[in-house]
Amino acid sequence: MTQRDENAFETARRFGLRPPLVALLSWLIAFGAERLWPVPGPVTPTIGLIAAAILWTAAGGLGVSALTLFHRRHTTHDPFGEPSALATTGSYRVSRNPMYLGVALILLGAALVRGTFAVFAAPLLFIAVANALFIPSEERLLEELFGEEYRSYMRRVRRWL
Repeated sequence: MTQRDENAFETARRFGLRPPLVALLSWLIAFGAERLWPVPGPVTPTIGLIAAAILWTAAGGLGVSALTLFHRRHTTHDPFGEPSALATTGSYRVSRNPMYLGVALILLGAALVRGTFAVFAAPLLFIAVANALFIPSEERLLEELFGEEYRSYMRRVRRWL
C-alpha cells in the first residue's frame, strides 16, 4: 500500500468515515445527480422492484453471514479494528469483502427502484471509495497478521466477486 493510501485511510479514521456513511453519502450524491439528469433507466418499475428485492435478499444474506462468522470467530468487523482471526468460510468463500459487496448490492437495488441512470452512480461511487479508503489498508493488515495464509486466500478468492 502506498503512503497516499495509508493517509487516506487515516483521514477516514480521523473523521469517522465508515462504510455505512460512505453508502449514504454515495446515495445522496447520486440522488442529487438525478435531480440534474433525470434520464429514465433501462428497466421498468416492476422489473426494478423485483430485481431490487432479489439483490436486497442477497445483500442481507451476505451481511448476516459475514457478521455471524465474525461473531463466532470473536473478531472485529470494524474496518479500523485489528482482526484476531481470518475469515475464509461462509460468504468469504465467494468474496473477500462480502459486507462491502452487500452494501453495493443494496445501493444497486435502490438504483433499480428509482429507475434513472444517475442513481446508478451510487453503487459505483461506494465501490470506488471502498477500494480507495478501506480495502487496501485492511488487506495490508491481514497480510501482516496472517502472512501466507492470507496471501493464499487472496489467490483463491476475488476481492469482490
